[in-house]
Amino acid sequence: MEDYTQDVPKNDIQNVINVLTDIGDLFPDVKTGLFDISTPIQVGRLIQQLIRHFETSEERYEILKNAAEYSSQSLFIFVQEIAIEDQVHGKYGLADNPSPEERWTVN
Repeated sequence: MEDYTQDVPKNDIQNVINVLTDIGDLFPDVKTGLFDISTPIQVGRLIQQLIRHFETSEERYEILKNAAEYSSQSLFIFVQEIAIEDQVHGKYGLADNPSPEERWTVN
């Protein structure tokens, strides 16, 4: 799916992210090889690629906020997204050098 995120119409991104965050914890985490990426990481990468279609931090925040309000079946996907943002922002000593603000998903 990562190869096709650029083809998702901007008007549909909120719905796709809503579904990914709502049922992301329910996807099986099947690994077939040493270099496989876990399912939560794959879901997170899809969300990040989709959300980058929006130019401003405020738009991306609203998308994630709406997805959190919509979600009723999953929690780990959001915990993972917050942990990644904490690391990007350099919170809690998770990064020696925080990423530049223009790389942040939300501020």
